[in-house]
Amino acid sequence: MNILLLVGLAALYIALALLRPVDHDESQYVAAAVLTAHGLLPYRDFAYLQTPLQPFLLAPIAVLTGAWTWPALRLTNALLGLATVAFVHAAARAPAPAPPPRASAPPCSRPPTSCSSASALRATTRSPPPASPPRSG
Repeated sequence: MNILLLVGLAALYIALALLRPVDHDESQYVAAAVLTAHGLLPYRDFAYLQTPLQPFLLAPIAVLTGAWTWPALRLTNALLGLATVAFVHAAARAPAPAPPPRASAPPCSRPPTSCSSASALRATTRSPPPASPPRSG
């Protein structure tokens, strides 16, 4: 990825993180990170309607930033979004892996003129057994 494009995206993400209005769900995420940082557990000690990974991952940031937790978590999410864009871009530009080698057909034991795929198929295909006559009883 072009470094200038990456720096531009970083500036955009950081500006959006600091300037956008507060989302109603955001307070729950910040509160969950702060409560988890203080030793409380989601679901057991407080209601949390999402999966529990985010509060545990963001709790150390809440401990380090104290009263600045809200903007710090916004910046963290902006940088994680930027990292996601960079990784997806790198994965999309990576060369595709080489296809596995194709298995070759077993050699034919008959003369080459009779070794067509149709004759090989007929030689390996069996017909169903004849039906038995109905029993009279």
